Amino acid sequence: IGPIIPPSIIFILYGSLAQVSVGQMFLGGFVPGVIMGLSLMGLSLFYASRRGFKAGGSFSLGRLGRAFLHSFWALLAPLIIVGGIVGGITTPTEAGVIAVVYAMVLGFFVFRTLTLRRLRAVFVSSAATTTIVMLILAFANVFGALLTRAQFQALALGFLQSLTSDRMGQLFVIMVFLFILGFFVDVTPILVMFSAPLAKIGTALGFDPIHFGVVICLTTLIGAVTPPVGSLLFVGCSIGKIPLSKVIFTVWPFAFTLLGVAVLLALFPPLVTFVPRLFFPQ
Repeated sequence: IGPIIPPSIIFILYGSLAQVSVGQMFLGGFVPGVIMGLSLMGLSLFYASRRGFKAGGSFSLGRLGRAFLHSFWALLAPLIIVGGIVGGITTPTEAGVIAVVYAMVLGFFVFRTLTLRRLRAVFVSSAATTTIVMLILAFANVFGALLTRAQFQALALGFLQSLTSDRMGQLFVIMVFLFILGFFVDVTPILVMFSAPLAKIGTALGFDPIHFGVVICLTTLIGAVTPPVGSLLFVGCSIGKIPLSKVIFTVWPFAFTLLGVAVLLALFPPLVTFVPRLFFPQ
C-alpha cells in the first residue's frame, strides 16, 4: 500500500516517464490506498476468525483516540510531503529529503526512541535488508534490459492490442499482462519499459491519464508480493525471520484481493480522479 498512498517513488517514476503530473498522481492514490487497506483488513479479519486468532483487546473510542494522538506527528509526514509537492514548494526529491529529516527529528526529540547508537544500528539493518532487494533488482534489471534490447515491449503491446478492439477489454488485457509479467520482472524495470508506451495507449483509448497511471502502477506493484521475484516478499521474510517457502502459498489470496481492487478502480475512474480534481479543477 505504501507506494500507492503518497509519497511514492513509483508514482514519481511513472509520472516522469509518462509525462504525467506527479502531484496529481499522489492525490489520485489516496482513495485507492484506503480501499486497498480496507480490503486487506477484511481478508485478515476473515482469516483471524476462521483460524481462531484472539484479539489483543476490545475496541473503544478511547483507545482509538489515544492511538491517534500517539501517531499524530507521524501522520503529519505524508501531509507535509504531499502539501509541499502539490503547493509547488518542493520537488519530489526535496520532499524525500524533508521526510528523512522530519523522521529523524521525531525519533530524536519527540518520541526519544532514537539515539546515535541506535541510528547506527538502523543504518546497518537498512543496508542489510536493502542489499537483498538490490541483488534481486540487479538481475531483474539485467533481464529487463535484455527484453528492451529485443524490442519486447513493442511486440507485447502490439500483440495485446490485436486481441481486442474494445476499450475496456484492452485495459483489462494490459492489466493481466502486467500482473503476469510481475511474477518474473521487478516493478522498476516494468515501469521503465512500459510507462511511456502504455501512457500513449491510454490516451489513445480516451482514459484520464491520472486514472490510467494509478491503475497501471497498482497492477504492476502486485508483482512485488508475488513469487518468484517478489522483492517485498524477501523484505518481509527477512524482517519476520521466516523462510520464503512458508509465505509462497499464503500470499495469493492477498495478491488477488489487490488485483480485485485494481479492477474496481479500472471500472470506476472517479475513485481515482475525485481528489485530484478538488485541487486541480479542469
